[in-house]
Amino acid sequence: LDPTGTVGFASATGDKTFSEVTPALSFNYHISDAMMAYAKYARGFTSGGFDPVSGPGTAAIFVKGFEPETLDSFEVGFKGEFLDNRLRTNIAVFRSEFSDEQKSVAQPTGGWKVENVGSSTYDGVEFDATAAITDSLQLSLSYATLWHEYDEWIDPSTGQDVTDLRELIVPENDFNIDVDYRFPDFGLGTLFLNLNY
Repeated sequence: LDPTGTVGFASATGDKTFSEVTPALSFNYHISDAMMAYAKYARGFTSGGFDPVSGPGTAAIFVKGFEPETLDSFEVGFKGEFLDNRLRTNIAVFRSEFSDEQKSVAQPTGGWKVENVGSSTYDGVEFDATAAITDSLQLSLSYATLWHEYDEWIDPSTGQDVTDLRELIVPENDFNIDVDYRFPDFGLGTLFLNLNY
């Protein structure tokens, strides 16, 4: 073991203990037998630890390790069935807030290491609908959009705020169209057609 922690190491020992209460709360309101609105909150937790593959590593860097990451998630939505249950719709609006976010960060001396860099927020909307046009023809549509912003990113190596220099690419428009058709019985089994975009 290198006692100075500067020129690499053959072995090192680290010890960390983490605990967190992660509550979840959900409210459902049935507007009718066919319609429901809801709101929910949940907290997520990713334990801290040690990065055994960070490099170039030293005993001091390894033993320092990294701290836990927490996520607060909020969602409101609506689910409904209409037209004699031939049309089903779902819509959800959500926000996810990360604190002490864990990221794999490039080190000034080379290599990468898991670090707690700050916080970020995801906002999104999801919608889907499925319609039974006839007993044999079904059409499904879905759409989702997502926005992301780093609220804070502090470079662990320098202590500088580099939030404005960081950007995460997320899918702003994600959609799907699906058509299913069941052909009449020709006496040779059941034949289906599926078109998906």
